[in-house]
Amino acid sequence: MSNSIYKVGIVMEPLDSVNKALNSSYAIVIEGLRREHEIYWIDPEYVSYENLRIVAVSRKLTFDLDRKLKMLDRTSIDPENLDILIFRVDPPIDMSYIALNVIFSRLNNPMILSSWESLCITPEKLPAFELEKYMPDFIVSKQLEQILKFCRDYKSIILKPLYDFQGNNIIKIDAANPNLKAIINLLLSKYSVPIIAQKFIDNVTDGVIRVLIVGNRFYGGLNIKPLDGHFRAFTGGKESFIELSSIQKEIAMKTIQILKSKKILVGGLDFIGDKLIEVNVASPGCIARFNDLLGINIASTYWETLESMMLIHKKT
Repeated sequence: MSNSIYKVGIVMEPLDSVNKALNSSYAIVIEGLRREHEIYWIDPEYVSYENLRIVAVSRKLTFDLDRKLKMLDRTSIDPENLDILIFRVDPPIDMSYIALNVIFSRLNNPMILSSWESLCITPEKLPAFELEKYMPDFIVSKQLEQILKFCRDYKSIILKPLYDFQGNNIIKIDAANPNLKAIINLLLSKYSVPIIAQKFIDNVTDGVIRVLIVGNRFYGGLNIKPLDGHFRAFTGGKESFIELSSIQKEIAMKTIQILKSKKILVGGLDFIGDKLIEVNVASPGCIARFNDLLGINIASTYWETLESMMLIHKKT
């Protein structure tokens, strides 16, 4: 445990609304308090920039006498006085999300994780260029005819928005579907940015494998099998741990270096077989699930990495 005590702000949805048994941010907060850091929850809806100063509405977090999380009364703080600012707001990464990040980017003192630039250039449905060779065949486009041709070439495809989350508006569609054009147009009209069309992988029924990256380590794999009749695994599917393949381990090691260069501390890799489907970076989950299933404390690794980064940050 670090000898330094840091003043930390975490920007995220209200803690009293999250699933405490599954939420990664909650696990991070509890471990940070256990390590005696001074932690403030910052409400993303009440952040303003006025006369060269950022003001945020927050609630200090602490333990009660029973060592349960306690949130003190709301108060205004100046984030400039923080040592660390952790941005854990759930996507979608839209203009509201970017505007909030741009405001925080004016801060000089705190170390910020993760920067808005890193999140915006690393859309979760389209991993970094260095990893594209590990993905199924895909096309990113706003052009209906290009997506139609891709679908006809591959017969069955998956359509995804680039900047959404939790499986929102992910659609499997076949070239023979009589409503093919209408469905693609519906998704294109909903988003103002290109969408991704990806070759459908038949062995998705064997499960989607989640590999969790925290700092310089990876954990996995958590295999989640879709429910009967579904193709999406993260909808109540059966979970089990499996040994990662050599290719999956290779991709995980490469991803660690990519995320490290972007100051992204946590990432969630999703595989179908050896094909990389997504790299979740905005607010990846599963820390609590890995903790329970493996009997370890991954949130401790998170804070050990963060504390080491702070030692370097203070010297710059």
